[in-house]
Amino acid sequence: MKNADELIIFSIEKLSQINRKLFWDISRKNKLSPIQMQFIEHIARSGKENCTVTKIAETFELKKATVSDSIKTLIVKGYLTKIYDEEDKRIFYLATTKKCGKELDMLNQKNEILVEAIRTFSHGQKEEVVNFFMHLLKNLYDEKVIHNANICLTCRNFEFAGNKHHRPVKKYHCSYLDRYFSDADIKNNCMAYMQK
Repeated sequence: MKNADELIIFSIEKLSQINRKLFWDISRKNKLSPIQMQFIEHIARSGKENCTVTKIAETFELKKATVSDSIKTLIVKGYLTKIYDEEDKRIFYLATTKKCGKELDMLNQKNEILVEAIRTFSHGQKEEVVNFFMHLLKNLYDEKVIHNANICLTCRNFEFAGNKHHRPVKKYHCSYLDRYFSDADIKNNCMAYMQK
């Protein structure tokens, strides 16, 4: 395939457009911006350590003030609540409220549209695509195109195991979990993620 690079870029752009359109459709129904919907989804799926204004700004590569304004609006509208740190009351974490139920259901329906299309492919095909995208994200992270990938390959706990302990298939090691794993086990949004 001569134009594989161009087809990959086109496909990424097309998938991004589809995702953006689905977010806009949900946002219009709920009178929330697409980024506010993404914040709700992120907070609902992440561990509390990743649910501070600072961490959300880093994750979405936005200015802290921009994130703070959107978060304040979501708190005022009753979609989010603050949970203060027990040891340091200046620190607070964000959590979704019951009011988010409908929005989260709609986000799950949006994701289900994409999942249904993905299910038509074999497990092997999906593993190849996942492996490609995880390594692409790592390359972009290494080149400082993106500043937060939140995947095993960019985690401080991640290390290449090589052929240590005779584990040719499990070529990676997580020092936090003290576990060996393969490409098929690479995660995103891990609770133990620590940016390098």
